[in-house]
Amino acid sequence: MKHQTYITIIILLAMVTLFSACKNEHREGDGHNQGREETHTEKSNDLHGEDEHEEGGLHLTPSQIKTTGLTFGDFSHIKVNDFVKATGTLGLPPNAYSSVSTKADGIIKATKKFVEGNYVEKGSFIASLENPDFIIIQQKYLEAKAQLELKRLDVKRQQVLVESNAGVVKNLQAAQAEVAVLEAKTKGLAKQLSFLGIGTSNVSPDNIRQQITVTAPMSGYI
Repeated sequence: MKHQTYITIIILLAMVTLFSACKNEHREGDGHNQGREETHTEKSNDLHGEDEHEEGGLHLTPSQIKTTGLTFGDFSHIKVNDFVKATGTLGLPPNAYSSVSTKADGIIKATKKFVEGNYVEKGSFIASLENPDFIIIQQKYLEAKAQLELKRLDVKRQQVLVESNAGVVKNLQAAQAEVAVLEAKTKGLAKQLSFLGIGTSNVSPDNIRQQITVTAPMSGYI
């Protein structure tokens, strides 16, 4: 009995040892397989990435370019007989554009019907401006001009009297001073009229203007 008991114990110990060894081998095998799968996946991803990179462009050697007859073209001028629509911003240097503004206050009475893109020549009519002050400036200019002509005649008369010892030098000097004042006044009013675009050579009591014209300062496109 004791001999059979010893044999049974030995058999059980051997079975337990064998089971433990098989279990450890299985665990170690799982770890090695997982490492192999991950390595294989990383290599596949690397190859896939290289394939995508290669598909993104085409590279030719000089011999391949010569064989296929590939050549590069140049820019050429062609005439387009249709409208080309494009969106964007047009940039110009400061000296390539100009704005139009009036030189005085007033009421716009007439304008030329421009459309964006129209070509305008320098000096062409754009609009007309009306202001009663334009009439007053012309009136003052004509009055100062008439007084100046009269006072110049008075200076000549005083000079003749003084030379013949029949006049007073003081009167001659006063007349000369008045001439200088009227000359300054006339020239100042003439500058104002020129600034408004009114020529003094055409100003007379019969053609006093109540409107001035606004013209294009340069040629170009609106």
